[in-house]
Order: sequence, then C-alpha cells, then structure tokens
Amino acid sequence: MKKNNAISHFTSDKYHNTQKTNIMTNIITTTDKMAELIEQDSLILPFVGRFGILLNFRDKTIGTVCDEYGINKSLFLCLLNAYINPGYTPDISHCDFRPSDMLPFLKNSHDYFMGTYFGKLTLLLRKTFDHETGCCTDSNNLIISFFSNYQKEMAQHFDTEEKNTFPYIASLSDALDSPEAYDAHRKKYGDRGTEILNDSHYNLEMQISDLKSLIIRYVTCRTMSTDLYELMFLAERFERDMHNHIQIEDRVLIPVARNIEKKLKKNHAQQ
Repeated sequence: MKKNNAISHFTSDKYHNTQKTNIMTNIITTTDKMAELIEQDSLILPFVGRFGILLNFRDKTIGTVCDEYGINKSLFLCLLNAYINPGYTPDISHCDFRPSDMLPFLKNSHDYFMGTYFGKLTLLLRKTFDHETGCCTDSNNLIISFFSNYQKEMAQHFDTEEKNTFPYIASLSDALDSPEAYDAHRKKYGDRGTEILNDSHYNLEMQISDLKSLIIRYVTCRTMSTDLYELMFLAERFERDMHNHIQIEDRVLIPVARNIEKKLKKNHAQQ
C-alpha cells in the first residue's frame, strides 16, 4: 500500500522501537484462579471468550474451567502464556496438542478483530470526523482513507490464512495419523510448507500504531469529545490484542507446525 507523505517519516522504524508491555510476566499454570487473572488484565476476557468460555468463574482455577469446557489444558496454557507474557517461549517438544487444535481459536480471533474492532472503529471514525457534527476534521480524508486501506489489507490477510495456512496445518496434523494420510498431505503440498508458514505480520501490526500517530499528529479538533477518546482507547486495545494474537501465531502455531514437519520427514525417511 502506498503511504501518504505525511505518514512516511515515522512508519519505518517506529514500531520496532516501541517496547510492548504486559501486566503479567509470571508463567500461568492450571492452579491460577481464572477470575484473578482477568481482574489483572481485562484483555484476557476476550481471549477466554474465543474458547467459548463464559463468565461465572467464582474461585475456579484454570484447570477446573478447562475441564468444565473440555479444553486441552496444555493448549490453553501455551496460548495464554504466549498471549500475555512477552518473555514466554514454550517448549515445543512438550506441547501436548496438534497445531490444528488451535484453528478454532484463531478463526474466532479473526472474527472478533474484523467484527468488533473494525466494526466499532469504523463507527467511531465516522462520528469523530463527520463533516457536520464531528468534533474533528480529517483533512483530505487522510485518516478515513488510511483506515479503509488497513481494513481491506487485514481482511485479505485473514482470508489468505483461512484459505491457505489453516488448511495446510489441518492437513499436516492429519498426516500424523497414518502413512496414507502423510502421502496425501505430501501429494497436495509437496515442500511448500516453508512458503506457507513464512508469514510476516509486521506491516499489519504496525499500521494500527500508525493510525493513532496520524490522529495525534495531523488531526484538527474543535473540541476533545468522548468520541475521540473512545476512538483512541479502542485503537489502543486493538493494538495490544493484535500484538498478542501475533505472538501466539509466531511463538506457538508456526513452531509447533514446523516441529511436526520435522517429525514426519524423519519418521518417513526411516521407513
């Protein structure tokens, strides 16, 4: 996407130089109380919602909640720790789940980003920059145009993952079941695994930060209204949630998938 000149001077290295912070740095275990974790970091609430988990936690531990919903504890803890802990790198050899087990959670995440964040941000942008009633002026539609392009790019990225990456990971997981399933996987994908799994999120992660910077630097406002505040607060939550989501894919999904690729090649090379 071609960037406006007003954007170009701060988008190149700004995001890499920004230190992401999370509230919790300790490793979460099955004995931790679910309610206490959410009280410490409200972003854990939509995270658990993507597993289909509902409220009414009382003093239940993560282990108890996972048992009640039939959720693989190893999967839940691995994803949760990658989501909230910037220093967490899982021991892939001890991940007691297949990469395909992550796909429903990831699909729910995509739906949440497109429906909740983009839906609400679109409404707030329209209210904030309405020509007659908005509190701010979007000169030359700089903000609206940037956000519209970002939304299209994000939708295309998610669509590519769901049509290409996710089916590959499902096929890779099935290949563990039998030599016939492995042969079917190899026949369909060959050696394209590296290409399919080599997915960069840098530009997508950077642009929500750019949106906030554009508003702060280049928008003229008649008043600092609640619409503007809500817009910036929601963009901030979106940025954190998207960053954490990408950590799950980069630290867990891709390494687990590549580990299975290595196992399959090794096992079938010996046959």
